[in-house]
Amino acid sequence: MVAGPVPRWAAGATHVMTEPDIKSAAVDSVAARARLEGRLRIRTAARDDARRRERLLSITGFAVLVGGIILMLATADKIVPLPWWGALAALAGTLVPTIILRERATTARRRHGYAITWIEEGLARLDDQWRFGQADGQEYADPEHPFAADLDVFGAHSVYERTNGCATTLGRDALAAVMRGEAKSDLPSRQAAVRALADDLGWREAFAVELRGFRDSAGRTPVERETIDEKTRALIGWGDSPPPPLDPMWRIIRDFALGGGFLFVLVQVIFFSWAWWAVVPAYLLNFTLLGGAKDIEADLDRFEAIRRTLDDWARVIRQVEACTVDAPLVESLQEELRREGIQASAAIRDLTGRVDRLSSRRNMYYALTLDVAFLLDLHFRRSLLAWKRRHGHLIDTWLHASARMEALASLASYAAAVPGHAWPELTETGDVLDATDLAHPLLPANTRVGNDLTIAESGSLFLLTGSNMSGKSTFLRACGLAVVMARAGLPVSASQLRFRDQRVVTCMRTQDDLSRGSSRFHAEVRRLKECVDFARDGGLTLVLLDEILAGTNSKERHIGTEAVLNGLADLPASTLIATHDLELAGVIERAPGHGAVKHFRDQVVDGQMTFDYLLRDGLCPSTNALQVMRQEGLEVPE
Repeated sequence: MVAGPVPRWAAGATHVMTEPDIKSAAVDSVAARARLEGRLRIRTAARDDARRRERLLSITGFAVLVGGIILMLATADKIVPLPWWGALAALAGTLVPTIILRERATTARRRHGYAITWIEEGLARLDDQWRFGQADGQEYADPEHPFAADLDVFGAHSVYERTNGCATTLGRDALAAVMRGEAKSDLPSRQAAVRALADDLGWREAFAVELRGFRDSAGRTPVERETIDEKTRALIGWGDSPPPPLDPMWRIIRDFALGGGFLFVLVQVIFFSWAWWAVVPAYLLNFTLLGGAKDIEADLDRFEAIRRTLDDWARVIRQVEACTVDAPLVESLQEELRREGIQASAAIRDLTGRVDRLSSRRNMYYALTLDVAFLLDLHFRRSLLAWKRRHGHLIDTWLHASARMEALASLASYAAAVPGHAWPELTETGDVLDATDLAHPLLPANTRVGNDLTIAESGSLFLLTGSNMSGKSTFLRACGLAVVMARAGLPVSASQLRFRDQRVVTCMRTQDDLSRGSSRFHAEVRRLKECVDFARDGGLTLVLLDEILAGTNSKERHIGTEAVLNGLADLPASTLIATHDLELAGVIERAPGHGAVKHFRDQVVDGQMTFDYLLRDGLCPSTNALQVMRQEGLEVPE
């Protein structure tokens, strides 16, 4: 896991970024910064203007309220020849519009604030600052996953943390699926969508504003957000569940007749001198009938927590519908939001209105008067169920399409923050992987050292030797992350990457498992078996192994490692292994496919070890284990 001060590590073969590439990356970064700073100035001016209007309207509203009270007192004392209701009407007619305008100014100020924060985070990313309190995806970490744990895909200082800009749980789930290699879309369409969205700064900003509004509406505490997540999933379940049978026609006629009967009696009492108690039987009949409708409360409980986010979902989805980038994947997601000729955002707004009408029963005065008199709850519930019959089965499709778009927007914002990184080129023939200036993307941008790597064919074996801390493990992770991020549709920390589509599997950080009673060695053997099976069962595979079988004696370790490498060489796999066992070079020479022996080295200057993190041909000519021990204060003989 990359954390804290990080040394000048890199990964690859002997190549450092050339001067033209550095200039090109710098130009791209300057242009990206200029675009963000321009939008920041516009948004800051708009926020300040909204804040001034908000303050002015607050003062105006207070002055109107005080003036209205004085006017009403003056009319009561006959100082002003105006009826009290006239003064009240004047107060309401002036104060209500002022309050409405102030609320609009507050909303505008808040939304401009969301945009400013998002833009400032974008500028910070250009400065290689990546932590803004966003979720790091630790909940998605799985030690059994083929590569996620070893490559820092999830957790603190992870790829997920750097790319995550999602506000909804469904969006975070969709992003995690992409990072795990489980996305539904194919690689070229995903990369095309990410590239197109990365160029559309205006849409990404507008989408981020809606998402941040959603996040604030969902609640500021973890408990509140968890409740909203549960209710959102419950909403999806409600939509997918079969609706109750349609009410028979006689019941619908009965409800209208009883409401009409109450109105008839009420009119007779008011206008035709019927006794007041004539409404009592009609009222009690309706009250009893309404009180027996227990399922109305169940529907309200289902929507009560999610209600405040329904409008936000509608705005988020409306922004997805409004996206105009030319990318087939984006267009297919928009088609999901228009299935069966229904526009998702409009349908959700319609649902909001129906829920609002039904939730009026929570107002006691309304519930005991109009609701009982005309059986409004029964009619409103029928309206809600009618919506469910027409649209309920599409809720899951709508929300997950929006979530996938949220994940794409997050990936695009990451891509926009690394303008100097290369967009990978997927090929069907040629080298399995060909990378130039390949470096680890989680290392500080100003300390990365890039190297080259070419894997010509399947069955290749690469042996990486070198002194401790020289960069072997980091190189393995750089290679693995290059493929993982390329398959996610992201640019990679390199000046060029061409590759054939391949999966990744690793054995690098194996630990003992007390719950299984498994030692570290046993757990590692099990992991190696999984790697071999993974390469055998699937297509082209990149296998990364780091200092395997360290838990046994050197003789058996050599025999075991050689057996694993020989087995992998016969599979559609490219294997990179970091090791201190120099005798394994013989395995590379006998491998049926292409292979090479490379090394990283250290240099001792004035008694201090230094590293250049460049990959060189051949076996490492030196070791440094004893020197490291001496530097840490252990007494070791020369």
